[in-house]
Amino acid sequence: LITNWFKKYAHSKLHTVEEILSLSAQGRCYIPSFVECEGNGYTFISSRLMFIDVDDDEMVTNPVVIAERLKDFCVGLYYTGSHGIKGNRYRLMFVLDDSVRSIEEYNALNELLVEDLAKINVPADKAILGPLQRIRTSLNGYILANSNARLSVARYRDRIQRKMMDKLQAK
Repeated sequence: LITNWFKKYAHSKLHTVEEILSLSAQGRCYIPSFVECEGNGYTFISSRLMFIDVDDDEMVTNPVVIAERLKDFCVGLYYTGSHGIKGNRYRLMFVLDDSVRSIEEYNALNELLVEDLAKINVPADKAILGPLQRIRTSLNGYILANSNARLSVARYRDRIQRKMMDKLQAK
């Protein structure tokens, strides 16, 4: 239903991070990228947004503490529909300091960020929310930690290149 709605009625509009988090808390859906519509599909152009799911079934994290802890490079979070039902469930929002122009680079950056979050005991979901995925939200609220926070893509680019080369060699 959501995908079909996007195909027929979606439109592009730039929003501030505050607006995105607010829309997320209103149950609005969006694609976190610049895209071109082609018939029934989309072509990825670029993205400066990334979302990472945190599925804390054991409720060992406190979302308020996590938002504060990550505020130097994470804008904030919004609670997903199953928050409180299946534990602490929320989605971290990152604004990239540089546009990513390939899906492969976007996905590699996502994987590395999940690995880095795991190192600091944030139980990030390894399932990638790709740049063309329709981000579904909820009515459960959000936390804005730092509207000026940016995740440095340059800091990850060497690791991204190695990861992409490793995948090519494995094929």
